[in-house]
Amino acid sequence: MSHLGSKFSYCIGSITDPHYEHNQFIIGDGTKIEGYSTPLEVFNNLYYMTLQGISVGEKLLEINSETFKRVPSGDGGVVIDIGTTDIYLERGGYNYLIEEVQSLASGLLEKVSNVFDDNRLCYKGKVSQDLIGLPIVTFRFDGGANLVLDAKAMFEQNAEAKFCMAVIPAGHQDLTVIGIRAQQYYNVAYDLTDKKHYFQWMDCEVLD
Repeated sequence: MSHLGSKFSYCIGSITDPHYEHNQFIIGDGTKIEGYSTPLEVFNNLYYMTLQGISVGEKLLEINSETFKRVPSGDGGVVIDIGTTDIYLERGGYNYLIEEVQSLASGLLEKVSNVFDDNRLCYKGKVSQDLIGLPIVTFRFDGGANLVLDAKAMFEQNAEAKFCMAVIPAGHQDLTVIGIRAQQYYNVAYDLTDKKHYFQWMDCEVLD
């Protein structure tokens, strides 16, 4: 990337819509930089950010501020990745998030237990119908940049009448990875010179 330019951006629409024509990836001078920024650190060829907290609706989850920090050994931390589909969340944060989602869904949705879903939290129903009104989940980053996730970014329709939460406990080295599902309908930009990372929710069509 350093041979092609210090800036690049991409905007991805629905990952389930093969006919969406406005996805784009731009390198160099034409990079589309929009929205609020957060500091960016490149370590071992990964793009790290500082995640300060997670909120569900107006409620800020009581996650320890050290949970998402990368330690001197290199373990932990938060990266963003387009080669990963879902969110792999450090278990300390995952437990708080899953508990809050289950609390909100209690009495409204019927839980499904299935070992073939990697022990994910699953419910009967359809994302487009049964999650209307579910509070948005916001990943809050240093510097004021927020990644706001609606139901389609948080859940995957696994079958005709079953959907599962697209958030999985982090495994290897406690690394939190934010995959492409959470980046749908966002313009995501990187400035490697100024070490900044930008998010802006939008329909990618407006960038054409």
